[in-house]
Amino acid sequence: MGLFKSAEEKRIEEKMLIKKAMSKIKRYIEQLNTAKTRYKEEAIKAKKQGIASQYKLAISGLKMATRQSQVAEQLLLNLELNQQTKDASEVTRDFVSGMSTLGKEINELNGKINVARTSKKMRTAMAQSERMREGLEGFMDESEMLFGSMSDDAGTDAEFDALIMREMEADTADLSEMDAEIDKLLKRAGN
Repeated sequence: MGLFKSAEEKRIEEKMLIKKAMSKIKRYIEQLNTAKTRYKEEAIKAKKQGIASQYKLAISGLKMATRQSQVAEQLLLNLELNQQTKDASEVTRDFVSGMSTLGKEINELNGKINVARTSKKMRTAMAQSERMREGLEGFMDESEMLFGSMSDDAGTDAEFDALIMREMEADTADLSEMDAEIDKLLKRAGN
């Protein structure tokens, strides 16, 4: 690629940058999911061992990873929606370009131009583009409001405590069932 890039080269480069950004966000979400699992395990371990400070630290990490995961998922969704809007705009641009080309060909074939029809189609296309832009602006405003409230939506301390207790009870229940099976086998072996 030379000093000056063609429109197609720029478009390809933009798509690569967007894909790279989306890939990074997806990897980050995966890392946060791994971290949430680890923090939950650490909280269970600390709760079983009765280490309150370690439990509180693990719950803080779990809450932070949960909030960051919500924000990252919102960023990914915004990127995907913006990419979709850009693609729709490109399709509209290609449509208008195609209509212009067809108009020229029809003019050459018929020897006259139907300006009114082309103008009407252009007005329709421009109105659609404006509605799409307004919808995107509304979406972005809503996203900003969601980002502001999202940090409080991760859950309360009581909800996270209940989650850890359920996990501990599930672990204990599994061990109790296993102990019962072992007892049954030992009784059979003794008979």
